[in-house]
Amino acid sequence: MVHRKRGRFHARAELSVDQLKSLFSSDTLPGSDVLRFLTRVENVTDVPKGKLRPDDRFAVELAPERGWEFDDRLNLLPLVLARDFGGGAEEYDLALNPSLRVLLTAVERAVMRQRPI
Repeated sequence: MVHRKRGRFHARAELSVDQLKSLFSSDTLPGSDVLRFLTRVENVTDVPKGKLRPDDRFAVELAPERGWEFDDRLNLLPLVLARDFGGGAEEYDLALNPSLRVLLTAVERAVMRQRPI
């Protein structure tokens, strides 16, 4: 299962940490938080973070292999992000945040709410 999912990304160049920080740049999150977000996505999806791109969609590129939906850990991502960045898991719902770019925006909102004014 993991090998088939990773196979979708085989032809993609693996980006360096600096390239990832630039590609997923955020006005509100430091690069360390962006990398922490990508590491959480990597751990849950089994796709190396260097192969992830902002427009990757959870229902397409990052979707579980057909027939393995219940064994795939993707459904845990909202809980993992809520634990690590704050907010409720519903804020990170993958149906409402269909791509990595949109989900990162949800992380930004949660982090900004926790910062003192």
